[in-house]
Amino acid sequence: MEDKSPGASSDPGTTEPISRRTFGQTLGIAALASTVNGLAASAPAAQSGTPAAEALCDLGAVDLVAKIRRREVSARDVMTAHLARIERINPRVNAIVTLVA
Repeated sequence: MEDKSPGASSDPGTTEPISRRTFGQTLGIAALASTVNGLAASAPAAQSGTPAAEALCDLGAVDLVAKIRRREVSARDVMTAHLARIERINPRVNAIVTLVA
């Protein structure tokens, strides 16, 4: 019988199930990498003086609302950061089948 647990496959082409936490961390790393590589350079969250896209994606809802109310970031900054994260990671995990940005 074949072992279906995460990390059990020796084939690099197979997709392993991952936890929500790992998925979120992977998306955060991807958003940061895309920002560094200039893929999200035009996004307001990547501009000087605003939090990095990585930090925005890792904040909880209460913290995001507080930052938006203090006008440290805009709702557009938050959405752009999350869309950049989705764009970078989703092709590997296929968690979002249809995205209407």
